[in-house]
Amino acid sequence: MRSFLTLALFLALAATPALFAQTGLAVPELASLDRDIPALLSANHIPGGAVAIVKDGRLVFARGYGYAESATSQAFQPDSLCRIGSISKTFTLTNNNIRVIYSVRVPAGVLFVPKTVNGNVTAGLPDSAISATTVNGRIVLSTTQPTDAHLVNGTILATLGDTAWEDSRAFSAVNGTIDLEVPASLHASVRASNIWGSLTNDFSIPVHRNLVGSWFEGSLNGGGPRLLLTTVNGSIHLRQLPVE
Repeated sequence: MRSFLTLALFLALAATPALFAQTGLAVPELASLDRDIPALLSANHIPGGAVAIVKDGRLVFARGYGYAESATSQAFQPDSLCRIGSISKTFTLTNNNIRVIYSVRVPAGVLFVPKTVNGNVTAGLPDSAISATTVNGRIVLSTTQPTDAHLVNGTILATLGDTAWEDSRAFSAVNGTIDLEVPASLHASVRASNIWGSLTNDFSIPVHRNLVGSWFEGSLNGGGPRLLLTTVNGSIHLRQLPVE
């Protein structure tokens, strides 16, 4: 039976007090954490934090260290709330393999450029442009702003609500499928091509095939900036967003 171990850390930033309170139920088998975590907080000038460990879906450790409010010496509890900041991280250990999940909060209007090697990218940012890249993984995007996505092995699933692009947009893969939804009113000049796999579109653009691959090319609503969709081994589907 596989054993799943998840470690979550939540840290608060402020001036570091000299001593560290400890709250929550102590676990003798994990007593080393009660030594190591305060040392880690102190070395990094962090006043307090909480650590939770989940094993096989069961909470086995939940402790608070240091202070949530340095000025009042209010102890940090296992369930104390703190501001998330820019990034939170969850570490999942499965048979000695570690998976790290990053959650990023992006202000509206800020370009988001996530890049990874082995992993997925998921971004639902209605007011931010996105340029996503992964080598092995899945990219899932939803935005009303200009967007690009590129990968080697995996799948791109994107929903775009923008209808006023000013420059070219590109979605590319080597071994993977591209599934893109755009508004019916989009003004763009589209070209999609692959070597192996199917090509479809909801805009009645003819699909051409020869010995070296398939492609379709056409103008949406009179044309506009270029929209390029390319893959080597995989399918491409250009769909119209459902009318709400």
